[in-house]
Amino acid sequence: MKSTGLVYEMRRYTGKATPPLTVLEDASIYGSDGDFKSSGHPAWVKNAAGIWELGFDSAAIDYVEITCPQCNFTFEDFSIIVRFTEGTLDVIDVLFIRGISGSDGYSFHLAENGEARFQTFQVAVSQLTSTAAGAIVNGGIYTLGLSRSGEDVFIYRNGIDITSVSGTHINPLTCARTAKIGVWDTKNQYGFDGKMSYMGVWGYALSAEAHAAKHQELSRWG
Repeated sequence: MKSTGLVYEMRRYTGKATPPLTVLEDASIYGSDGDFKSSGHPAWVKNAAGIWELGFDSAAIDYVEITCPQCNFTFEDFSIIVRFTEGTLDVIDVLFIRGISGSDGYSFHLAENGEARFQTFQVAVSQLTSTAAGAIVNGGIYTLGLSRSGEDVFIYRNGIDITSVSGTHINPLTCARTAKIGVWDTKNQYGFDGKMSYMGVWGYALSAEAHAAKHQELSRWG
């Protein structure tokens, strides 16, 4: 599905009242609200800046599932930005996925060695763009983003391009699954561990300057 502009944005919550316990509201014009795994899972935690963050427990495999048809990117350029505190890195920590390895779609995730990775998937093959090992460490607070422009993908940490391995990305033939935040498509493995205060998806490739500006904005949230 061809989409332009901001196509998904995790709503920002402030104030004393705990945000909804079963639904993650989409602040974009599309209103693609996501469903929690179960009530209170993931759990809301308020940070020092007064922003409510989603706390994901990888042992419990917390996640949010979103229909998000406007995130059905195959040939289109697009971008993702996440603001999070890493808990404990595991074999794979999924940030945002719409697809599954060996089949279709794409994934933005972390590896146990601290690499940030983006993959596109087709039947029996995939393409990978990643940072160097150690880009993400346990306990670190990050604004992590990517921009896909044609065959190329760039990964940004705190507004700076830190792409180390550049894949030549082939378009997925389809990308019709639901999107997941914090878990693999199967919903039973590769859970994210940590806290997340922001997730945004754009239907075009953000510039390096836009990534830097968004980091400056998000870093004020703690």
